[in-house]
Amino acid sequence: MPNDTYRSIIMLLREGVPIVHLSDRYGVATTTIHEMKKRHNDVIPPHREVMARKSENLREVLSDKMIESVQSGRMSPNQYAFSYGVISQHYQTEQGIGQTKHEHIHVSLDKNELGSLLSGLNGEAAEKKTKGDVDLPPQKQGDA
Repeated sequence: MPNDTYRSIIMLLREGVPIVHLSDRYGVATTTIHEMKKRHNDVIPPHREVMARKSENLREVLSDKMIESVQSGRMSPNQYAFSYGVISQHYQTEQGIGQTKHEHIHVSLDKNELGSLLSGLNGEAAEKKTKGDVDLPPQKQGDA
């Protein structure tokens, strides 16, 4: 492959151009472009980073278009407020702002281990809770 083609593909990968588009444009197999991307992963951002950048650019363009539409009277302020709210909510979701993140832990147990864990359970704890009793952890010295 000519050096200028190679360099162009690497530069476009850095900008986030999809591999399929580069393959079509330069007539290079997608597997070859994937290998180039691996070889130069120090200068090519990961997919998630590229998508976040594209999303940020899209929000800017949409915000500018919405402002133009409100100022020209093509969009009512009510429509703008709703649209801006939706865009803001999606931005917060993408950025993980104001959300609870969950961590799932997977444990592998055989039948005997599960049986011994479950054998420690009995109905007494459930009965206490229904009567209003609460099981509190033991207090450490100095706890009030």
